[in-house]
Amino acid sequence: MSLTNYYEAKILNHVNNVATLTPEAHLHLGLSTTTPTDTGTNVTEPSGGSYARQQVTNGPTFWATATAGNADNLAAVVYPEASAAWGTITYMVCWDAAEANVLWYGALTAQKVIGSGDQLTFSIGEVDQNLD
Repeated sequence: MSLTNYYEAKILNHVNNVATLTPEAHLHLGLSTTTPTDTGTNVTEPSGGSYARQQVTNGPTFWATATAGNADNLAAVVYPEASAAWGTITYMVCWDAAEANVLWYGALTAQKVIGSGDQLTFSIGEVDQNLD
């Protein structure tokens, strides 16, 4: 998982007591067929085909308590069944709101080719946040 410059600044400002970082009530998990950048750009989401970012409730009902710099999801992330091809998904991307700032992105352990009729699901423990 890589943090964007936007989110790194928010965390540093919080740690340095310059500004308070208020956790988001919800996060929006999307998919990308391209490699995002630290500026939060170069995200190419599937277009059409019933694709939609998935909103998750941020907090202890979705994220496990972090240990050794890692936190995994406690609930599955289920995307709608594709009604058209979405292409080859290579990254998951997290936004702080439906149409706002990219917080982090991470490469999938294996690329997923999503065709019409496919449904992409990340099971419990498959969305791994880590800081090193």
